[in-house]
This record gives sequence, C-alpha cells and structure tokens, in this order.
Amino acid sequence: MCHGCGSGSVLWNSRVVSRTFSLWEQRESREDRYSDKQLFFSMLGRRLAPDDKRSLAGSLSSMPPAGSVERTELMELLTEYVLTYCLVHGEKNLLRDVLALHCPETYPKDEAALEIGLAFPPPYSVKPFPVLYEAYKSSKIEAAKRNILRAFQRAFPEFVQEGQEADVFLEKCLNWFNRNDGHLTLNDRYFQKYSAQRGTFAVFRAMRFPEKPGAVPMYILTAAEMRR
Repeated sequence: MCHGCGSGSVLWNSRVVSRTFSLWEQRESREDRYSDKQLFFSMLGRRLAPDDKRSLAGSLSSMPPAGSVERTELMELLTEYVLTYCLVHGEKNLLRDVLALHCPETYPKDEAALEIGLAFPPPYSVKPFPVLYEAYKSSKIEAAKRNILRAFQRAFPEFVQEGQEADVFLEKCLNWFNRNDGHLTLNDRYFQKYSAQRGTFAVFRAMRFPEKPGAVPMYILTAAEMRR
C-alpha cells in the first residue's frame, strides 16, 4: 500500500504521485534541473513502498503513449523513473512493455541516447538490445518504434542499408549481438559521441544526423576475439 494514499496499488495519476509532483513543481528555484529531477525521484522513493513501485510501473500502460500530444512533464519523468526501476530490479518483461508504449528518444532525458542509458553503467542485469527488439516487435506505437529503430541504427551502423526492411535490419543486429555476446566491450568513442558530456546540441545533432555507416559502433570485440 502506498504511504499516504490508502490504495492497494499506485497508478501513474494517483494522489501520492500527483502530490509529490506538485511539491516538486512548487520549488522556488529550478535552475539545476538535474538536481531537481533527482529530488523528485528521491521523494517518490521515500513515499512508495517496494510493491507500490512495481504497481506504478505496471500502471503506465494506461498513460498516453510516446509521441502523444497529451504527454506532460510528469509523464516523461515517470517513464524515466520506471525504466530505471526495471533496469535496477531486472524486470525484463516490464521493461519491454514500458518501452513498447513509451520508449523515449533519450534516457536519462536529454542526457544520453536511449541505448547508452540502458547499457551504461554495465552493472544492470538486463541486456538492452534483446529487450528493445522484443519491444519493437510487440509495439503498435509509431513514436516508440521509431525511437527503438534509431537506437539500433546508431549502435550498429555497419548493418544499415538504404531501402532495407526494418525487421530484416533488426534481426541482423540482434543475431550479431547474440553471437558475440560475452566477447564485447562498450566503445568509449560511442559514449563520447552520444552522451551529454559533449553538450546537448551536439548530442541531438549526432542522433538525428548520423555519420555514414561504419563510423562509430556501440560495441567492439575484445582484443582476444579480434586476434582469433
């Protein structure tokens, strides 16, 4: 049961979530948006019991999907909060369902390309691309599918071919990832290219106007594998 709401489950538009967001919005200074966002997440963490967080994640299925004109700042923040919850707790099926409906272009918001946020840092037990593939296959939301497809196109530029069917392209990427899984290392150059340490404008330009195929893949084979 959520603290202070008296309900057996927590919805994305429940009183406890709305009240927490209202308190966050009333802050006098919002100059440091990163710190403010972390404050909102911290407030949710204190107000919600562990079971409430999972019920909140499940309730996002009733929230307007990615690309909807009805999307609000609260919805964007809750999507990010729930994605983090799923990654930390290894909730692969829940993560797939949330991505199929609400897959964002960046994660954390405005800080890195989606696939970087899902894979960096590595301690998460969920591997991003198999889950993203399943989310794409099950999704009926064009904005979510577009964001997933772009993540694959950035991460696996060597498989991008003009006029290629999206399903064929995605299968090639996933097959390569699964075949080499365990022998891959994350490419530092990719992180530098698509994370906010480069500056937000530079990151978004790189995401929307990618270089020619073969430029900067997300994964590289370990030295041992490359010598085989």
